[in-house]
Amino acid sequence: MPVRAGDTNPAKYYVGDAIPSAVYCGDLLVWPIYPAVGMNKSGTHTVTTSFADVAGWVVDPERPGSALSGTTGLVVQQGKSGAKITASLFGTNPGFNAATLQLRATVNNAVVGAAGTAVSLPGFNGTGTAELTVTGVNVAVGDVVRLQAVASAGLDATAPGWVRVS
Repeated sequence: MPVRAGDTNPAKYYVGDAIPSAVYCGDLLVWPIYPAVGMNKSGTHTVTTSFADVAGWVVDPERPGSALSGTTGLVVQQGKSGAKITASLFGTNPGFNAATLQLRATVNNAVVGAAGTAVSLPGFNGTGTAELTVTGVNVAVGDVVRLQAVASAGLDATAPGWVRVS
């Protein structure tokens, strides 16, 4: 059965279980598809007063093809110019005084973009969620994206939390 789009007979079309990497009309790329990868926070990580990698992640089951590098990194599965890195991290402040929690992202251990806005967590087990969005990041297959966190006093980071590259 022929496939037509207007007056064009597409030379390529895809059917099957694999996630397509792009949509073509003939030989014309009409929609590149970038499969997002992600990881979800698991367990507890103590956030210190210096930026450091947040440990304790598992593959996001809603993002097929996601893979981890150790317990701190998300491995990029497909290169992209202008990718977006988003993250969210829940924190608990076991101290008496209020403390802040702030996030930043790295690609292959180099900081990308600006740090996110610091969120204040009240003392006596106060909680809060810090968020981060970095746009315009160029990533290649095999690059490792990590989330780093810093606190004005020791905090505990737990689920829910996530990192995504899209």
